[in-house]
Amino acid sequence: MKAKAVVFTGVNEVAYLDVEVKDPGPDDVVVDVEHSWISVGTEQSYLRGERISGEQVTRAGDVLPFPQVAGYQKVGIVREVGSGVTSVKPGDRVFASVSRVEGMA
Repeated sequence: MKAKAVVFTGVNEVAYLDVEVKDPGPDDVVVDVEHSWISVGTEQSYLRGERISGEQVTRAGDVLPFPQVAGYQKVGIVREVGSGVTSVKPGDRVFASVSRVEGMA
């Protein structure tokens, strides 16, 4: 499945790109994102190359986590739900903090 995303492609480098999203499984929810925001703390420190994961700051020799889809906080409308999902249904407005994009950190 194709989608569009803001992608950190390198230190202080940002692009709006086509990305590949895994087909949904039985426990997945597909959301048409209306609004997404980039954290001025955690995500901007990734963009500046200051951290490699969670609270792990960058050290000499670390491989930086690029490319990386930005905007882990998002709001949108549920388009599709897997067979095991019972808590939301298509048409529901939701907040999401997880995405699965192929080939991205």
